[in-house]
Amino acid sequence: MKNKFTLLLLLMMGYTGIAQDKKPLGKFLRENYVNQTEIGFLLGRQGQINNQNWVGVQQKGYQSLTAQTFNGIKLNPHLIVGATVGVDWYQTFQVVPIMAGVRSILGSNKDKTRMYFGMDVGKGFVWLNDEANLQTIKGGLTFNPSVGLLIPMKSGSSLTLSAGYKYTSLSSFQDTDFVYGTTILREDIYKRMSIRLGVSF
Repeated sequence: MKNKFTLLLLLMMGYTGIAQDKKPLGKFLRENYVNQTEIGFLLGRQGQINNQNWVGVQQKGYQSLTAQTFNGIKLNPHLIVGATVGVDWYQTFQVVPIMAGVRSILGSNKDKTRMYFGMDVGKGFVWLNDEANLQTIKGGLTFNPSVGLLIPMKSGSSLTLSAGYKYTSLSSFQDTDFVYGTTILREDIYKRMSIRLGVSF
């Protein structure tokens, strides 16, 4: 009986120790959680054949909508790591980028406007696109370095304004012949300037 009581006491002490270890971690995550949600535009130009004389290439400007949310943990006052999920509306495809993200903040005074640098790297998914008959669309590498400002608001949150470079690659396969299995491969690479406005808390 005494041995059973001692074993039960040890188990309870071990459980209490684990619970105490978990509580600081949960508190750390709650106190250091950061969300940055933004919407903006992707600006760039796309080459086109001159339809009038079929020579040369014309450059046509495009503006695409982009939206994303970054969720991270502040490791120290100047470094945040996390993940970014968004949607980019290009002219032909809609891309869902899922990326690992880092934010590096300059300055520690939250009452003043601060500069930050961001980097997101991952893969763009094409779940929102309908595929034509015998067509396969695949997403590829996407990354987005950026620089921005954190502008403090009375609520304690910050208004964000950022500019960066967005790279996205896609590929599509179209089978055209059942007999010989002819396949047309199309590769699209989007290189855009990103301009976003949002809120960070």
